Amino acid sequence: APLLESYKDHNWKQNFSPHPSVAYGLAVPYPFGIDLMHKVIDESGGDVIAITESEILEGAREIEIKEGLLISPEGGATLKAVSHLLTKNMITKEDKILLLNTGSDYKQLERLIKD
Repeated sequence: APLLESYKDHNWKQNFSPHPSVAYGLAVPYPFGIDLMHKVIDESGGDVIAITESEILEGAREIEIKEGLLISPEGGATLKAVSHLLTKNMITKEDKILLLNTGSDYKQLERLIKD
């Protein structure tokens, strides 16, 4: 969310109000390397997408059901971001895409028990 906000508003640090996320690894309110992120996104013709909390959980649940894997919420966000990119025609179903998931949902088992 802060990266997206930084593209919309040059005074984003003064106007941005960070929120907690179930995806702890994505809850970085003021990213240290934001200028480098802008450079990579701009040079590659990339895009910035914000995913809702419910989409994060849906993505993780989708992988759990289809693949039998307990991935991290950050991985769920990655899956949902790909869905948005498909909808925006920035990628196609023929493209080969590697999604990285560097954690598991085991550290959040209490949330799974509630779901």
